[in-house]
Amino acid sequence: MKTDAQLKADVTNELEWDPSITATNVGVAVKSGVVTLSGHLETFAEKFAIERAVQFVEGVKAVAIVGVSNSITLKAHVTPCNISGRIRDALTRHA
Repeated sequence: MKTDAQLKADVTNELEWDPSITATNVGVAVKSGVVTLSGHLETFAEKFAIERAVQFVEGVKAVAIVGVSNSITLKAHVTPCNISGRIRDALTRHA
């Protein structure tokens, strides 16, 4: 069984290896095999890439993603109004 320090090193290495992730923007903490990630990301795609990358690390029991408001904060210029408008437009086009 890996120690928390070994697990943190493995997670950090996995994040640095993936070119779709800006690893310098992600904080990694590990306690009893539970990995906690925090930081500020540019896109939802990067958030999903991080979640996927951590799943490949042997010994990870669970992943928690936290930040300023209990989630990794996104710097992308997407507002709820933009999202709802895009969904409405997509549904009308396919109706």
